[in-house]
Amino acid sequence: MQRKRIRNMKQCPKCGYMNPDDAKFCMNCGTPFPKKRRLLPIIVGVVIAIAIIASVPIIFAIINSSPVVLSASTVQSTLGGQWSVVTNETYIAKYPVKQITIEYANGTNVTVPYPHQIKTYIHEVLIGKLNSTNVTMIVKVIIYTSNITMFHHMFGFGFQFNTNQFYTDITTYDGYSIFYVSSTFPYPHTFVTAVKGNELIQIRISGYSASLQQVESLISDIS
Repeated sequence: MQRKRIRNMKQCPKCGYMNPDDAKFCMNCGTPFPKKRRLLPIIVGVVIAIAIIASVPIIFAIINSSPVVLSASTVQSTLGGQWSVVTNETYIAKYPVKQITIEYANGTNVTVPYPHQIKTYIHEVLIGKLNSTNVTMIVKVIIYTSNITMFHHMFGFGFQFNTNQFYTDITTYDGYSIFYVSSTFPYPHTFVTAVKGNELIQIRISGYSASLQQVESLISDIS
């Protein structure tokens, strides 16, 4: 005995007549049925949109991971002269978060993250010429896993020492605690350390004695 195939039916929204599921128009009143929306393109579109949104932080992380924290033009506008970045000596190092396993005497094992003290280390080298003098600048930016402090936080006051050949200052600027040294003996040079939160900035200039105001401007450009 041959079984009859049962066809799916759909009802006309206007007259109520039952029509075959594949009918495009009502067989009774001629009212057109709305077209079915294909679900697959919608799902694909949603998946693509989610993928794009999820990738945005990754894209920005790639964009923001440049080891050049001070451009040559920025240094030139602050110190003058002509500057360029030594790209084969400029780099960024990122430290991954490792894991350690703790084994208890009862046989239980627990795996916990064991991060480095340093998250990111940036080393940038620039060379310039100021007043016909060759100058080298080394910039280091270190991001730690936790906040760090400088010794003068414990004392709560600044410090200055000035001679004709040597100048030092312990001060604060834009939330940074700054230790600044500038000297002309035995040759012009500048050294500064700036700390804020978990960030440490060091700038070392050989061949030029930069003022505290110039150094503060460079720190602002880095941050």
